[in-house]
Amino acid sequence: MEVLYKSTTVYEWNPSNKRKELFHADSRFILAVPEGKRVEEDLAAFVMFRFDTEENMAGVDENVTYCYEIQVAETCRGSGLGKNLMDITKKLAKEWRMQKVMLTVLLANTAAMRFYQREGFVIDATSPEDEGYHILSWAI
Repeated sequence: MEVLYKSTTVYEWNPSNKRKELFHADSRFILAVPEGKRVEEDLAAFVMFRFDTEENMAGVDENVTYCYEIQVAETCRGSGLGKNLMDITKKLAKEWRMQKVMLTVLLANTAAMRFYQREGFVIDATSPEDEGYHILSWAI
């Protein structure tokens, strides 16, 4: 992530702030670890999200699952692991009666943008123009 942050002027890389964001009291994680392995040594992938509210273009709060991070180890990319984690995130959003899943993607992260588009995400109406990132959403 650090490399992506440093490749854009949108966000400044700050490890302390990133740690606070990740380990916020409302953060929820799904971890993927190979069978028989330890998470501390062999984390294959993870997704971090929060159940939250976001104001839509009409000024109305919507219940959303906001995906802050999804990361897959380089050795596991292309295996379907990221898709599985996103599918679980969508399923949880449905079960908790959220209105959509949202996330922010840096324009410099073209591989992530392609992944999210394949997963059915679209540019949300609240996404700013010409800011170096898009806010994407998947309506439930």
